Amino acid sequence: MKKTFENIAYVGTYTHKQSQGIYSMYMDPEAGRIEVGDLVAKITNPSYIAITKDNKYLYSVIETEEFNGEPGGGVAAFAMDNTTGMITPINTKSSYGKLPCHLLVDSSNKYLYVANYGDGMVSAYELREDGGIGRLIENVNNGRFRTVDDQLPHAHCVLFTPDNRYLCAVDLGVDRVIAYGLNDDGTFKDFDSHTVDVDRGSGPRHMVFHPNSKFAYIINELSSDIVVVSYSHSDARFVPIQKISTLPDDFSGKNYCAAIYVSKDGNYLYASNRGHNSIAIYNIDESTGKLSLVSYTPTFGEFPRDFAIHPTGDFVVVANQNTNNIVLFAVDRKTGKLELMENITGIDSPVCIKFPNV
Repeated sequence: MKKTFENIAYVGTYTHKQSQGIYSMYMDPEAGRIEVGDLVAKITNPSYIAITKDNKYLYSVIETEEFNGEPGGGVAAFAMDNTTGMITPINTKSSYGKLPCHLLVDSSNKYLYVANYGDGMVSAYELREDGGIGRLIENVNNGRFRTVDDQLPHAHCVLFTPDNRYLCAVDLGVDRVIAYGLNDDGTFKDFDSHTVDVDRGSGPRHMVFHPNSKFAYIINELSSDIVVVSYSHSDARFVPIQKISTLPDDFSGKNYCAAIYVSKDGNYLYASNRGHNSIAIYNIDESTGKLSLVSYTPTFGEFPRDFAIHPTGDFVVVANQNTNNIVLFAVDRKTGKLELMENITGIDSPVCIKFPNV
C-alpha cells in the first residue's frame, strides 16, 4: 500500500497498556484496505486529536490528572509534514483542568479550545505563528450551570456553532450544552442562557451540526439516546424537537454511547454504542431534522469509542478500544448502511481516528 499523506490517518490511544502514543494508519480507498503505520508521537494518553483545516498542525490532549508535577492534564502541539505524514513536537502546556478529553482549533488557527472531563473546565489558548500553544486566555468551569447541588461538571466536547458566534461545551455532568459567546480575541463574551438542557442523568457526551446548519444532534452517553435540536442563527436559540434511542428495544445490557457524526451529504447520522458494540444508523429528514432508524451494524469488536467518516464519504473507520482492533466499512450512499471491508489489529487501545482535510 502506498504510504503517502493523501492516504494517512492518525490514531489517538490510551497508553495504560502497550500503546505509546499517536500512530499512523494508511488507507487505500480503491482497494478498500487499511494498514497500521508507525508510532509518530510518543505521548501519554492522546485520547483525542485535532487537525487544522490547512493540515499544518495537529493538536492532542494528554488525558491525565497530573501534568509536570501539577494537578491536571495537558495539551500538545505538533507540526505536520504534508509529504511524509510525520509529525514533529512543538510544545506542551497544562490544560488547566483534569482529564482533558476533547479539543478543537478555530478556522483561523489562532485559538485552541479544550474540554476537561475531570472537573468541567473549558480552557482557551492563543496559538503562536509556529503552531505552538501560547498563553491561556480563558478558563471557565461549567459547574456554574448545574441545576442541583450534587451535579459535578464533566466537559466532554467543544465545538463551534455553524456561524462561529458561540463555542458549545457539551457537559455530561450538568446535563447541558452551554453555548459561550465569543469575542474577536477568542475569549468568552457572555455566560448567559444559550443552553440546551437534556433529561437529568442523560449524560450528554458529543454533539454535531447538520451541514445545513439548521439542526444539531446531541448523543447522551448514559441514557443511550440522541436529542435533536433546531438552531436559530438570528438569536442563537436551541429548541429540542426529538429524542430517539440508540438501542434496539430488546437490548437489556449495559451501554454507553460515544461518538456521533453526520454523513458528508447530510442524509445519514451515525452513532456508536459501547456495550451493544454497534453503529446505529439513521436517516435524516433534511426539512425537519428528525431521525428515523435505518439499522444497527456490529463493530466486530468491543467498546467502539470513536469512529471517522473518510473525506470521500465512502467509508467509515471504527476504533474498538477494548479489543484493540480497527474496522473499515464501506458506506452504501443510497441507504446509509455499512458493509464490512477489513478488520485489523496492531494498535493497542485505539480511541480516536482523524483524517487530514483533503
